[in-house]
Amino acid sequence: MKARLVIIALVILQSISAQTKSPKGTVNSDRPPALSKEFQTAGQLALEAIKRLDEAGEEPSVSYEPRRLDAEKAVSEGKRKAKTAEDKHVADVLNHFLQGLLTARQTWGPDKLGKGEEKYWETTIFPCAVEAGWYFGDTLTKEGIETAKKSTCAPNSNPK
Repeated sequence: MKARLVIIALVILQSISAQTKSPKGTVNSDRPPALSKEFQTAGQLALEAIKRLDEAGEEPSVSYEPRRLDAEKAVSEGKRKAKTAEDKHVADVLNHFLQGLLTARQTWGPDKLGKGEEKYWETTIFPCAVEAGWYFGDTLTKEGIETAKKSTCAPNSNPK
């Protein structure tokens, strides 16, 4: 629980910016590469489903499982609609984000804090949350944009 709160605080700090927003929702001209219109909608829905799953991470199985199924279905739909190299990369990012959350729940459970959970969140889930948010309009600081551009979430995926 404590590790999750720390990570949530880090995500919020990365997302808050005193700088002006561009129309795409990122700072200045540091926009992510464009996604196809068909994938943009499916990817946004997948990200929203993953965020709902993350919020339910500490809930009992009876309320967690429907969200897990919804997120898995949304990510699969996003993969199906991914056409361009950039779409496929972002679909991989969303899949890694989802798999990271599922692994965290399976490894540490919904109600206990594991010794490695905080490091796992910092190295696996946090980069995926930042990069996925960047593609779908989150406002990020310069540091957040640099984190997203490094693309450490889906290391075997090449967006270009």
